[in-house]
Amino acid sequence: MTGLFTPLQIRSVEFKNRIFVSPMCQYSAHNGLVNEWHFTHAATRAVGGSALFIVEATSVSAEGRISRGDAGIWDDMHITPMRTLADTITKNGAIAGIQLAHAGRKASCTRPGKVVTSSNSTKVDGKLSGLVLFLLIQMIRLQKKFLSVILIQLLMIL
Repeated sequence: MTGLFTPLQIRSVEFKNRIFVSPMCQYSAHNGLVNEWHFTHAATRAVGGSALFIVEATSVSAEGRISRGDAGIWDDMHITPMRTLADTITKNGAIAGIQLAHAGRKASCTRPGKVVTSSNSTKVDGKLSGLVLFLLIQMIRLQKKFLSVILIQLLMIL
């Protein structure tokens, strides 16, 4: 049986052990720029002995972000901070990796835990959006009265 602290070779990359830090969304970037929070977070995991540190879901386009706090690589201004982050990881003993991300149709710029106080996302030119209309039809069809009441209340305040 192979031990957790034994080296691992994958093609030309040799990891000092089998401890890998998975990417974790930090929601702390501003305009996609990683900052001191990211540098400290990565450095402490690398110093702690992990062999690989994978940088959080990093958006390849501003429109494809999961949230406004996502790290990004869609602009040249991201190069220097990302280089600093990679150097921080490697200087502290780990190999740097990155998780590329694009949220597709579900893309949003609302940070988790933030309440949206006003939104016109359910109306398009004064009409219900296709998604809200679809949900309403499904709720009525499935006779989910509780959910139907919530949606009707939502529609009343729009």
